[in-house]
Amino acid sequence: MSSVSVLNVKPEVQSELENLAASIVVKLREAGSRVVSIGLDLYKAKRLLGPGKGFEMWVSGRLGLSIATAYRWIQAAEGFKTLRLDERPDLLDETDVAEILSVSFPQGFRNRIASRVKALDEAEAVGKEAEETVKAEVRKLAKATDALKEAEAEFTKAQAKADKITEEPSGVVDVAKTKVLRIRTALDAAKTEAARVKAEAMTKVQNAKAQAKAAREGVSKAQAEAEAAKVQTEAAKADVQTEAKASIQGVKAKAKAEADTKAQARTEASNKAQGWEVFLSQWMNTLEAKIKETFPVERQAEAFKIIGNMLLAKAQTLKVAKAA
Repeated sequence: MSSVSVLNVKPEVQSELENLAASIVVKLREAGSRVVSIGLDLYKAKRLLGPGKGFEMWVSGRLGLSIATAYRWIQAAEGFKTLRLDERPDLLDETDVAEILSVSFPQGFRNRIASRVKALDEAEAVGKEAEETVKAEVRKLAKATDALKEAEAEFTKAQAKADKITEEPSGVVDVAKTKVLRIRTALDAAKTEAARVKAEAMTKVQNAKAQAKAAREGVSKAQAEAEAAKVQTEAAKADVQTEAKASIQGVKAKAKAEADTKAQARTEASNKAQGWEVFLSQWMNTLEAKIKETFPVERQAEAFKIIGNMLLAKAQTLKVAKAA
């Protein structure tokens, strides 16, 4: 399914998008190749100008390029050669161009190229071995064909000679017939051997083609597995990040709830303490007013002292009761 087929667009728009995508892919590949080609030329110029500022002055003055851009393109060309892509440009696809242009060459990109190079090397090795085998079998076939031609020529001569001596005594004719029969037998054997060699060569060629096809399919499968693994890795990262965020939010929410509970408890305790303070203050004011109303001035101090002793005794009684 096309990557744009899932979009809610008209068929004619989808067709135009596909055409644009194909054009962009071609131009991306061309852009990558040009960057590498320019990087190789810049590297040669750097070697010619030697160390120092000469190269940088030449780049900015003669080419109008920034020094950073020139060095990035040189780095891209060096990475390109390190990965043997200058020998195997056919190993690149449109998804690799961004890696080349960014000059990042991450490990995933290197692994993809390495797997393609390995598979192609193996396929080429199998192909070369099959090619050498075919050449050897072709030589055998040529040799058998030459023997066949020689046998046919000898048979023709013997047949002509036999035709000439048909009027000779029967013994001579029998000898000629025997020779012709022997040559014919050799001719049949040569034909059989030639057919066998040809069949074996054809079989080996077919096997080599099948192995090369299997190697190419292995490359495609490895690429698909690598992409699937990449997708799974990204999904796993997303899951971990989501779980981490959820866990952090949960911890924050729990901490906030605990803080709110403690704050509420402190508020309630403070309100309660303030209430008791107001109550006691009012009670003391009332008690003081009653004492002043009830006792003369010279007895008021004594009254306050008696009430204080009573309160202390009550507090001590409550303390003992609580301890028990």
